[in-house]
Amino acid sequence: MDANAEWNEIKFKEFTDKNGLIDMITDIHSEEEPPPTYSRGRKKIDYILGDDHIRRAVVRAGAMDLLDGVSPSDHAMQYIDVDERVLFGDDSFCPIQGYQRKFRLSCIK
Repeated sequence: MDANAEWNEIKFKEFTDKNGLIDMITDIHSEEEPPPTYSRGRKKIDYILGDDHIRRAVVRAGAMDLLDGVSPSDHAMQYIDVDERVLFGDDSFCPIQGYQRKFRLSCIK
């Protein structure tokens, strides 16, 4: 979430508290000072938010350097890796691959 707010700003804190949201990265790395997530600032203003259930499934979390990532951005790319069995349980939906017909030129009329 590009919140453009620090974690302790009143309106943002009210929003996260009201909805029971946790910053996954800060919670995983609670002993460390969070790195800046915006190139023109020195604060963390971007978050991956979730509830306690999602937090229990997170096994790894972090942020890339500001200049790394898929596309040029002035924000750091953040990520979480989750244990899907913890997140979805043992009965997660596995879609079945549908029937596919091969296209042939003889099919065109």
